[in-house]
Amino acid sequence: LQRNKFFRRAFLRDEGPQPSRYEDQHGNLGIHHWTRYLTSDDTALSGLYKDLRPNRIGYQPALLLAKFVLLLPAVFLEPNTPGQIIGVGVAEGAFAVFVIATSPFLTPWVDVLIRVGSAHNLGVLAMASYFAVEGSGD
Repeated sequence: LQRNKFFRRAFLRDEGPQPSRYEDQHGNLGIHHWTRYLTSDDTALSGLYKDLRPNRIGYQPALLLAKFVLLLPAVFLEPNTPGQIIGVGVAEGAFAVFVIATSPFLTPWVDVLIRVGSAHNLGVLAMASYFAVEGSGD
C-alpha cells in the first residue's frame, strides 16, 4: 500500500499543521473573523469571552479570580483596619497592573472603563486610608 503514489501523496505527506483560512501564519485568529464569529455565537458561555481578544480568552479565569481575591480582604478582615486597606490595595493594584499590561479586551471602551474603574478604586482606597490614619490620631 505504501508503494501506491496516490496513497503516499494523500496520506503519508507530513507538512506539519496548516493554518486555516481564518488564521494568520502564527495561528492567531484575526480580529475581523473573531468579531464575525461573535455575532453568530449564541451559546450559554459566550458572555465569558465576548469582550476578550481571541488570543486572550485564557485570561478570563484569571480576571474572575482577581475579582474574587479582591473580595476576600473586604469580607474577612475587620473594616477600616490597616490589614484590610493593604489587602484591598494589593489586590486592586495587581488587577490594575494585569489589565494594563495585557490589554485583553476587544473594544477600547471596555478597556478604558476597566482602567478608569481601577484608578477610581485605588483613589477611593487612598482616601479611606487617609481618613483611617486621621481618625486614629485622636
